[in-house]
Amino acid sequence: PWYLSDFADAVKDGNAQISLASILFLFFACISPALAFGSLFSEATEKQVGVVETILATAVCGIMYSLFSGQPLCIMGATGPEYAYTVVFYSLCEALDIEFLPARVWQGLWAALFTALLAITDSCALMSHFTRFVEDIFSLLISVIFIIGAFRG
Repeated sequence: PWYLSDFADAVKDGNAQISLASILFLFFACISPALAFGSLFSEATEKQVGVVETILATAVCGIMYSLFSGQPLCIMGATGPEYAYTVVFYSLCEALDIEFLPARVWQGLWAALFTALLAITDSCALMSHFTRFVEDIFSLLISVIFIIGAFRG
């Protein structure tokens, strides 16, 4: 019942300036990592995925997420773990002589299937059994990957 008012209230009663400031902030908050990770993706995948694709994916996912999830202020975009995964996945495709982009599509569909199954079965309730330690270990792994990459490069 409040869906239309979410958009209408943005320009009513003097909210236009606050809305414009939020829009500009989110634009730059989303475009910066898209440009940075897009150039990294371009280099790591021999230009099969690059800046344009990263910006387009960030825009499409951000718009869909804001329209359907009810959380329009969530920043969507490329991250360090996604970059690390893409580098490993691209190397695996090269080693197995598999085309990267079709394999990436099938990987995305597979992930979407599991995401839907986890949502349908309310498996997110299992997260209450995990601590921040698991997140910290994963963050450490990503940091080590980037540090090793810096020494190699």
